[in-house]
Amino acid sequence: AHALTLTLMVATIFSTLAGQAALRLALVAAAGAVLFYVSQALLPWVRLRRASRWAQSATLVTYWAGQLCLVLAARWGLGEKLVR
Repeated sequence: AHALTLTLMVATIFSTLAGQAALRLALVAAAGAVLFYVSQALLPWVRLRRASRWAQSATLVTYWAGQLCLVLAARWGLGEKLVR
């Protein structure tokens, strides 16, 4: 269920690239969704395979970078709606 939800999130955000959303906003949101997706995909691998320290760092970096991109996209989107 978690993987399906994440996949739907990424697909939904990528669908904004074809819509009327500002290109910068859509690209940042898509990058955030992909980074978050990668971080979530790395979690089981890190836990089950007891991967090296770089894998744990990669999980954290992709998670926080994804979150930052999603927040920036939401903030910029809200700002554009307030200006209109």
